Amino acid sequence: MFLNLQNRFRFGTVGVVGILAFAGAACENASPPHATATTFTSPIPTSIPIPSATTSLDSALPTLTAFISSSATAGPRSIVGSIPTPVATFALTAPQVPTEPRPTAASHSTPFPTGIVPEAVIATPLIIPTLRSEPTLTPAPSIPTPTATSPLVPTVNPPATSPPEPTSTPIPLDSIPPTLDSSSISSTSVELGEAFGITFRISDTGNSGLKIVVLERANDSDGVPGIWVPFVQSRVSGSSDLGFVRDTPGTAGNYWYRLQVWDNEANFVYGLPIGPVEVDPLVLPTSNILFPTSGSIDVSTTPTLSWNAVSKAEKYWILIAADESDLPTDIEADECADCLASIITTSTSYTPSIALSNGTTYYWQVQAFIDSGAETKQGFYTPVSSFSTVIPMVTLTLYTHDGAGGPLISGVSIMGTDASGTPFSETTNVSGYVTITGAAGTWNFTGVKTGYADRTWTQLIDLTGDVHTFM
Repeated sequence: MFLNLQNRFRFGTVGVVGILAFAGAACENASPPHATATTFTSPIPTSIPIPSATTSLDSALPTLTAFISSSATAGPRSIVGSIPTPVATFALTAPQVPTEPRPTAASHSTPFPTGIVPEAVIATPLIIPTLRSEPTLTPAPSIPTPTATSPLVPTVNPPATSPPEPTSTPIPLDSIPPTLDSSSISSTSVELGEAFGITFRISDTGNSGLKIVVLERANDSDGVPGIWVPFVQSRVSGSSDLGFVRDTPGTAGNYWYRLQVWDNEANFVYGLPIGPVEVDPLVLPTSNILFPTSGSIDVSTTPTLSWNAVSKAEKYWILIAADESDLPTDIEADECADCLASIITTSTSYTPSIALSNGTTYYWQVQAFIDSGAETKQGFYTPVSSFSTVIPMVTLTLYTHDGAGGPLISGVSIMGTDASGTPFSETTNVSGYVTITGAAGTWNFTGVKTGYADRTWTQLIDLTGDVHTFM
């Protein structure tokens, strides 16, 4: 007989309809083969493979079917070899068809030959479905195989514990500061914008090694360093190093420098101050006018002009003009053609050798410069300053005549202003004259008397003396 299956399935652990089993019992005789269900009990030939848990029934079923068919017709067989107990089970279910008649049960039993002991018996109850219905595969539930792993334990934060004690002796920290073996500066006098540097040699006898060198700067404060300010650093390494740091100050002045050396364990050492370093401007700064202050009047015609000294200046150029526009504005100028005076001096004051004019306004400025180097370095001019020389006082005796060369007239009112603009008003006495004191220079006069025409004139009065006029 043949078993026709159209569904595919795998072996399970429990059989529902068909059960494949192995046992060590002897085969028994059975009834003639005309029953509804046929049971075969016969030794299993060694050529039939035993399915494993991963073997498909499709690959094992043809051999098993052929064996059952041949056993039903060929008669008794002998068992050769042995088959381990039990290897696998499988299940097959199919719907019952009550309308079709089935043969009655019959049993076949084939005894083993004398002297041969059977070691395995297969009992296979079969239910053959019709072709009109398809079998339904019901896999047995899978039972997970326990493993040797530990049971899961909920994860919790471990309690805080103290750090474990060290198992070896730790390396002691470096507590020895590094050493500044030497340092030198390339120049102690530079121009503004000119770079200069400090060379150093350092070492570290500890076990952490050198890390950085910091350059600090301080303004000069009456010959000593002021407040130190770190402004540049250089990386160093190893137990010794030779390096170079530089600076280019942005403003002129005097500066102090020092080095600060660090190792990798934050030990450090300061070097001795270096300096002061003089940083000169490219153009000398301006001076300040001291005397006469700008706008002064009644200045002597032989004044002593003075100004403040300029750092680094070697000489000063004094320029005096009657008009402000005559003074130069180019700091590199070396002459002033329209100036009344162009004087060079090493002093910070100057007195004209020739007296200036009385009652005159003058304009002047000063420039500091250096001419001892390869080229002259000039400075900024002072702001233009002005002053007016003093107007001398003179005493005028003015006689008034009746016509040119006529007798003197009393009672004439003489009014006007002196050279400084100071007004005056006098009347001629019985002798026909008046005395007026005023600033020397050009005076303005007006004569008034009843019976005479008014007379107005201008006259230079620069000396004390007598002057005759008429009405």
